[in-house]
Amino acid sequence: MTPINLAIWGSGSGSNAQAIVDYFSGSEVVKVALVVSDVSDSFILERARKVGIPVKYLDDSERRNPECLIDLMNTYQVQMIALAGYMRMVSPGFLTKFIGPILNIHPSLLPAYGGKGMYGNRVHQAVIENKERETGVTIHLVNEKYDEGEILFQQKVLVSADWSAEELAKAVLKEEHFWYPRIIEKIAKKLPDSL
Repeated sequence: MTPINLAIWGSGSGSNAQAIVDYFSGSEVVKVALVVSDVSDSFILERARKVGIPVKYLDDSERRNPECLIDLMNTYQVQMIALAGYMRMVSPGFLTKFIGPILNIHPSLLPAYGGKGMYGNRVHQAVIENKERETGVTIHLVNEKYDEGEILFQQKVLVSADWSAEELAKAVLKEEHFWYPRIIEKIAKKLPDSL
C-alpha cells in the first residue's frame, strides 16, 4: 500500500501537528508530505524542519489564490489535509477544487462554542464561564463556514468545577493529541489510491 500524502496547515505552535507527525512516523498508511503556515515564524514550521518535512509559508496573496494552493498541493501530491490550529478560513475556491478530504479539529463539542472567533482559550474560557459540566473535541470536515462541516468524531471531556481555562485546555489538548491522528488514519484508509 502506498501511503496517503497528508499536508498539515497551521498558524501556531503546532502541538497537534507534532502529535500527527509522531504518530505517522514510519507509517504505511499516511505520510506527512508538507507543513503549511500563514505565519512566517510559527513554531509549526520549525517542528517540521527539525524532522525533515518540507514546509511552505503562505503570504496573503498565496493564501487567497486557489490556483496557487492547488499547485502547491499538487507539487507534493497531497491527497488529504489536516488543519491543526490554522486560524484562517480556507478559500471557498480551493474547497471546490481540492478533491481530497480536509479535516479540522475544534476544542469543543460542536455545534457548541463554534463559529468565527471561537478558538483556543476563547472556547475554554466560555465553557468555564458558562459552568458547563462537559466539553470535548470535535473532528469534522471543512466546508465554507467556520466549524459547520460534517462531524466525523467527538470525544467528551468532563469539566471539573474548580478548573481554570488553562487546566481545561490541557485536558482537551490531551484528547486532541490522542484522537486526531487516529481519525486521520481511519479516513485515510478509506481513500482510493488514485485520489
